[in-house]
Amino acid sequence: MTSETKAPFYTPGGFREVLAISVPLILSTSSTSLMFVVDRIFLSWYSKDALAASLPAGATAWAFLCMFIGATGYVSTFVSQYDGAGR
Repeated sequence: MTSETKAPFYTPGGFREVLAISVPLILSTSSTSLMFVVDRIFLSWYSKDALAASLPAGATAWAFLCMFIGATGYVSTFVSQYDGAGR
């Protein structure tokens, strides 16, 4: 491996820093998805009515969460810009 091919991996803002931030996020999202799958499997063992009720309940919970997730996304953008500008 030459220094040119190693350079993007070790530079500030390079692949190593992106991986350091993204891997925990990927694992967190994957574990949440796996939890939903396992929950649905357990609900299917319990009763079909419980499984049928899980979709509208999940959609309702997601609708409430979306407001906070969206607001957090917008706020973090402005906070990052102001922090980067030194304000």
